[in-house]
Amino acid sequence: MNYLILLCDELRQQDVEELMSLPPEKILLRWMNFQLKKSPYKKIVSNFSTDVKDAEAYAHLLNVLAPEHSNPSTLAVKDPFQRAKLVLEHADRMGCKRYLTAKDIVDGSPNLNLAFVAHIFQHRWILLETLDKVSPGIVNWKIASRPPIKLPFKKVENCNQVVKIGKQLKFSLVNIAGNDIVQGNKKLILGM
Repeated sequence: MNYLILLCDELRQQDVEELMSLPPEKILLRWMNFQLKKSPYKKIVSNFSTDVKDAEAYAHLLNVLAPEHSNPSTLAVKDPFQRAKLVLEHADRMGCKRYLTAKDIVDGSPNLNLAFVAHIFQHRWILLETLDKVSPGIVNWKIASRPPIKLPFKKVENCNQVVKIGKQLKFSLVNIAGNDIVQGNKKLILGM
């Protein structure tokens, strides 16, 4: 399921244009809050430091995105550090690489938390479908692989097409290749 498409579907055209002009951090915050609306979590996440340091937002987010990997005790745990450890275990079961530790979460490290959410977003975000929604017909589906994609080189092929289309749409994609997206190169991805 493409969560950004659902977010865009709820917005008027001018809202979509506004969304696409936001910096990546703001898009990730909107996406995260959009997902959290599907959970019992009622707070708004406005930053990647103090608002996520108790790991509750992460626990709810991952339960929405991958309930099949959830641990029921994560939300019952009172200690934020222990909850953060369980959140990271959940992320591991989803196949998300970690850029941070439980200590980074409870310390409210904004850059590492941003990278973590970006990776979750990228891992659960079908990029080609999103681009096709933004500009219908732009994706060459004859050469694209459909999920689930097991072979790494197929992921790279899809992401190479994402970069090519992004450049056609005048996105800022300097020095970024499909492999950078697949590998989760946070320095390049977060600069997009």
